Amino acid sequence: MSDDIIDIIAVALAGEKNADLAGLDAAAVLAALRDAGYVVHLRGKSRILLVSDYERAAAVYRDRFKDTPTVAVAEAFGVGSRRAGDIIAECRRRGLLPTTTQGKKQI
Repeated sequence: MSDDIIDIIAVALAGEKNADLAGLDAAAVLAALRDAGYVVHLRGKSRILLVSDYERAAAVYRDRFKDTPTVAVAEAFGVGSRRAGDIIAECRRRGLLPTTTQGKKQI
């Protein structure tokens, strides 16, 4: 699926677990979005992150690179450091941030 289509589906399903989009199985679509890295668990709830959210996370990371970039992403998205790390890893997978080795920051 293209990112545009996934964004449209994600917006349509946000907050509506039983949404019906032209006969699509909402649970299956939500599972596909989760597998594709679009759904993260945020303090007791699942939230769909759009491409623009990952772009924002990458920007936050780059802005705070010399300080505490993971903490900055955690604060920006209201998540713990583990979830922030997951968001950063997904940004890297999507090519929004360069790959790195553990413990060595790169922008």
